[in-house]
Amino acid sequence: MVEVFANVFVQMGIIIIVATLGGYLSRLLKQPLIPLYILIGVLLGPELGSRLGAMLGINFAGLITNQALIQDLAMFGIAFLLFIVGLEMNIKKLKNIGHISIIGTPIQVALMFIFGFVITTAFLGKFFPGTRDAIYIGLVLAFSSTVVVIKLLADRRELDTLHGRIAIGILIVQDIIAILAITFLSAIGVTSIVKLILTLLGAVALIVIALLLGKYVFPKIFNFAAKSEELLLLSSLAVLFVFVFLFNAIGFSIAIGAFVAGLALANLPYNYEVIGKVKSIKDFFATIFFVALGMQFSLIGINTSVWIPLLILFVMIVIAKPIIFMFLGAFFGYTERTLFLFSFSLGQVSEFSLIIVSLGVLELKQASTALLSVTIVLAIATIAFTSYFIKFEDKIYRFLKPRFKIFSRTTADLEYLPAKYEYDIIQIGYDRIGYSILKTLQDKKDRVLICDFNPEIIKKLIVQKIPCIYGDAADEEILKRLHLNKAKLVISTSPNFDDNVIIIRKTKAANKRAHVFVTANTVDEALELYRHGADYVIIPHFLGGEKVSSILEQASKNYRKFRSLKKEHVAHLKERLKMGHRNTLKNHR
Repeated sequence: MVEVFANVFVQMGIIIIVATLGGYLSRLLKQPLIPLYILIGVLLGPELGSRLGAMLGINFAGLITNQALIQDLAMFGIAFLLFIVGLEMNIKKLKNIGHISIIGTPIQVALMFIFGFVITTAFLGKFFPGTRDAIYIGLVLAFSSTVVVIKLLADRRELDTLHGRIAIGILIVQDIIAILAITFLSAIGVTSIVKLILTLLGAVALIVIALLLGKYVFPKIFNFAAKSEELLLLSSLAVLFVFVFLFNAIGFSIAIGAFVAGLALANLPYNYEVIGKVKSIKDFFATIFFVALGMQFSLIGINTSVWIPLLILFVMIVIAKPIIFMFLGAFFGYTERTLFLFSFSLGQVSEFSLIIVSLGVLELKQASTALLSVTIVLAIATIAFTSYFIKFEDKIYRFLKPRFKIFSRTTADLEYLPAKYEYDIIQIGYDRIGYSILKTLQDKKDRVLICDFNPEIIKKLIVQKIPCIYGDAADEEILKRLHLNKAKLVISTSPNFDDNVIIIRKTKAANKRAHVFVTANTVDEALELYRHGADYVIIPHFLGGEKVSSILEQASKNYRKFRSLKKEHVAHLKERLKMGHRNTLKNHR
């Protein structure tokens, strides 16, 4: 017995040590971790590991002998991944994901699923026989990676840009659909119609019970548990395992039980504390999951003839799926640049696709082993493609821009320009930072024209009868329509460095007397913008400190002044909340 535990401990240790070394390598190369973990699993796996080991004189495959146990531990990774997704899936978050996410995402998922199913059935049946493999391929193509996209956007400080917010909204809806897909696949194995109905009714009943407990019972329990950090963690894990056991008992995957457990705790006041405590455990088991997934990779069936369907599926994920998003986004009125940036950032295989296929192969026994190997190759290739795409997205867009005219739309209904209206100030970007600037300019009776590339913002401005024009200020045609030669002041709230350089250059060329205010994220960028001719550079992160200093000067030793400042600030925050400005960290681009 001691030897068994020692053996398990050693094998887990090997996985964690190698994964840690891979993490350092990933950090140095600035690459995402997930494909690297999968590659480590491939190298440690029994097939490729033994071949590579024979070449190098090292028995890689002999390092991990108890693969069945590692696969069982990997299921913990799936459970904790889905538990965190459930914890973060609160109702308030779903209220702000936008029309394109709510309406467009189900259409995109349906189209990609149908394309994947039809193409597999019609042309790839030789490689993936059976309807179930075709269903799984359709699901693999349909979803994009929340983990990868958020990580890459965060690294570029684009999470709260317009295209970043659209991408995140789409990913949230995709995650919900993926959960429903896992539920459906779990029920496929039920042969009796009556049993299927009873199973689904049991699942619905458990979900309702979970939500009721989350609203009426868990708040009281966790209010007591929160007094002890250990008890808070243990209570969270207890809820997780109770729902995993219950859903497993009625025939569903443990993934569904874990997600519902997270959903039950999602709206607790201690939600973020629970996430913080569980996240480390999730990261540990998620690492084992992705490594174990790589260990399932098999060269059997991955011969020269399979590279053709692999290439077809790769093109569908990185080209066809983004094009579908671009057409859907164009329908909702977004500019070509926004369409391009959010659409192609979603061109990869999702971690949910990996979870779905691994469940189908390892737990539900519904799909072929070759499909898992193909999905692993697609995940590594598409995630790597996305990483490099996002890194060079601006250059790629400028190169491909002439080919995107098909996605442009008539914008006559997205502008408000009163007859004979003359303006002295052009403000590029209205949301959040721009809102405060416009309010000050209006109080001064200045004549302002707003330019913004978010159609929802332009529609609100039109209703308020504020002069505005829809479009991307970095676009040559839009800059011509702004008549920069007439402006005395141009203010850009966009922190996009390249766009601001263009705005400075074009404004100064059209009118040397015009002053240009631009925005930057970093000191280095601010100094560089000054060298390009900016008259003033706004650094949002510094404004908070300057505002606090100003408040302290006003209050001086009269601390009662803080009460009136508090009332003013609360009123201001409520006004901003009505405007939809929930997130204060805003990048226009």
